[in-house]
Amino acid sequence: MTETLSASRLANWIHENRRRLKWTQADLADKLGVTVVTISKLENGHAETTLKTLRKLCSLFDRAYVVTADE
Repeated sequence: MTETLSASRLANWIHENRRRLKWTQADLADKLGVTVVTISKLENGHAETTLKTLRKLCSLFDRAYVVTADE
């Protein structure tokens, strides 16, 4: 079964994985090369991310993702 990530699901996914790894928003921002404000916006569903950043998140979190044409 293929599951897609809506903006709110993506926000929750980022937040939950960051917390699972016991990283602060600043830790994740440093690893991605973005600001803490960007991480906050992503986790609150107020910003979109690029496919490149999503791939990097998956690598950092050691998690897979599925993106469909509907997203």
